[in-house]
Amino acid sequence: MPSKKGGTGGNKQVQNHINSLNVQQGQTAVAVVRGTMAMSHSPRTKASAGTQADLKKQSNFSITSLILEGVKLNKLQLNDIIKHHLKDLRISDIQLSRSGIFTIYAINVNSFNRLLNELTPILATNGQATAKIHVPRSIRRIKDMEKVAFVKNIDIEIPESRITEALKDVDLDAIDVVRLTNKVKNIPTKIIKIIFIDPQNRNTLVHTGLQVDSMHFLAEPSMQNTKPVQCYICLQYNHVAKYCKTKQQICAQCGENHRIDQCIAASDALKCSNSKGNHLATSNECATFKEQEKRIQNLIY
Repeated sequence: MPSKKGGTGGNKQVQNHINSLNVQQGQTAVAVVRGTMAMSHSPRTKASAGTQADLKKQSNFSITSLILEGVKLNKLQLNDIIKHHLKDLRISDIQLSRSGIFTIYAINVNSFNRLLNELTPILATNGQATAKIHVPRSIRRIKDMEKVAFVKNIDIEIPESRITEALKDVDLDAIDVVRLTNKVKNIPTKIIKIIFIDPQNRNTLVHTGLQVDSMHFLAEPSMQNTKPVQCYICLQYNHVAKYCKTKQQICAQCGENHRIDQCIAASDALKCSNSKGNHLATSNECATFKEQEKRIQNLIY
């Protein structure tokens, strides 16, 4: 079979680089369930029984929380259902918001996966047919961004189909290749956005760059927002105002039910509605903010 025209040497070098990267990859253990991930940054270690402090020392897992919605239970009732039907699960905490949404923290990957797969049908048999369990929306957005790369300075004359073909030539699996458009002038730009099937494919392109025949272009990962998502209505985390369940305005200054511009509390009487600390609820120094930020950082790195 005749070789493809132009740039075959460049593609061969890229393929060799990819092969070497593939050998190095696979060091991150990932449990994938329904498209979500529980991640470990070191080889798996089986956590032995003991206190929560002991578990933190023995395991390097950074596992996201799970959000449970659509149930009419209190914390004790949910705790007892899990205790009765899923006896061997390891859970460090169950939290219940004022809007009736549960946040569940699993200690290990097995508990995370079983909660995600088994808790909803169990709740349905206990009169909670509308129960839905999922990872926080902010975490899902972060995981999606890990699959995205941008390639700049791609000549306008190069169609997306040529880029898709170049990716296939080096066995990179892309879901979508699209040229970005200047929304103001409504004209195409020299920036190509590529969405891959997984972060490994994206990371490979970032390392090797994009080779289109004899032309080479640098690739960049999508920048991730590592700041916690905070609702400006209720001032709680992991959702935006559009998805706020309470729709009850909370004052960032005193924590009462009014807008901050209507607050008459003294400036030295600040009270955070989340941590109860002496600061604004939107402060980056808030203990709740730092806890959320740390959780996101642990999931990214």
